[in-house]
Amino acid sequence: MTLCPSCGKPMTEIRGGRLNYPSRFAGLVAVHEMDYWQCPACGEQEFTPDGVGQIEARVAAVVAEWLQRQPLSSFLSPKEAAA
Repeated sequence: MTLCPSCGKPMTEIRGGRLNYPSRFAGLVAVHEMDYWQCPACGEQEFTPDGVGQIEARVAAVVAEWLQRQPLSSFLSPKEAAA
């Protein structure tokens, strides 16, 4: 049994679940088919190294999709950025 590092209560194992991960770059990102532990008492979540990789890949994909949708005029030129 895994205990919550925040409150000490038993954590629940979630297998193949959907995780809504709050990313400071991409907002709330849905990661599907995720295995993780969650504390039903305080909401703390723990991830395996593979799970962290899944989250990072999904956040990167969401950011890349957003960037692709932006018009070129939204970006600064190198000259503008250096000013």
